[in-house]
Amino acid sequence: MPPVLGRQRQEHRCSSEQFELACPLLCLFPFLIVASALAGRSIADAVARHAGLSKQAAADVSQLFASSAATSNAVVGTTSMVFFVLGGIAAATALQQLYERAFGLDPRG
Repeated sequence: MPPVLGRQRQEHRCSSEQFELACPLLCLFPFLIVASALAGRSIADAVARHAGLSKQAAADVSQLFASSAATSNAVVGTTSMVFFVLGGIAAATALQQLYERAFGLDPRG
């Protein structure tokens, strides 16, 4: 195999460190969407404001997300709320373990 092809294969491999960094981010955005809806705020407005979108673009983004009332109604059930809280704790724990490994610290809990 030519050395260039071998190098390309190594560069395109996803290491476990990259995967571990991507997982908390993938968990963070749905968590923020639900938390924003429970607070009575629209995540679409926040995205449009932070991205500096025009009114038309903001309207297009708002069509991508359910209203905050619909989202909070879906989460209000006791079982859903328990899973939401436990999911948040699990995500925080995973992030803590990731930082402990990255900085070579002893596990703290």
